[in-house]
Amino acid sequence: MRKKILTTAIVMTLSLMSIVMVGAMTLWYASKGRRGVYVYVEAQFNGSVKTSTTQYGLKKNKYVKKVTISLKEGHYEMKKRTTKSNKLISIEKINNPFQISAAKWNWDYK
Repeated sequence: MRKKILTTAIVMTLSLMSIVMVGAMTLWYASKGRRGVYVYVEAQFNGSVKTSTTQYGLKKNKYVKKVTISLKEGHYEMKKRTTKSNKLISIEKINNPFQISAAKWNWDYK
């Protein structure tokens, strides 16, 4: 009986820790690169929390108002997306190996 209670407590503690860690990692996020034959760019933010880092090109101690992501290939701008909400936005396309792809994000502050 004690072993079962201890095991349950350990599992619950580890589950709670993973939830807290995942929540902390998604306050501000941006990434670009390749996934197989695709190139991508994605970003997300939490506008109700002041930035505490300069990671992803953020300015410290600011509230993010919106993020804009764009994906270009060659001289043609493929796509641009903007969000003012806390949702993850992304753009993905099949990479043309004969063109140079570039992905970027820009943060706007309150």
